[in-house]
Amino acid sequence: MTRRGFTFAELILCLGIMGMALLALVSAEIYSARAERGGSQRHQATMVAGSLMAEAEKDLRRDFAASVAEGRQAVPGNPAYEYELLEQVEVGGRIKRLQVNVFWSDQQGGQQYSLWTRVLEP
Repeated sequence: MTRRGFTFAELILCLGIMGMALLALVSAEIYSARAERGGSQRHQATMVAGSLMAEAEKDLRRDFAASVAEGRQAVPGNPAYEYELLEQVEVGGRIKRLQVNVFWSDQQGGQQYSLWTRVLEP
């Protein structure tokens, strides 16, 4: 006579395997959510840096002799981010190197995104 069904040991083994698989899926979901949040913050920093750089270039085209450098301060309308704008004169004063640094904090600590360009005197 053959018996149909599972033994208690087989059920426990099956539940253990399913539990580990479920734990792996939950862990992957948590990691994915953290990575997405970090990517979103970096994207926001990129947009802030690009906007600040465009404004600084526009100001230099209006008056190349004026300084556009600014110390570290909060981004207007977005206090979670800070920025600084650095300026360096190159090649006999006809070229200026601009650098925007954007700072923010996340679960991994302080983060920074930098963007730079050179502007030729008009």
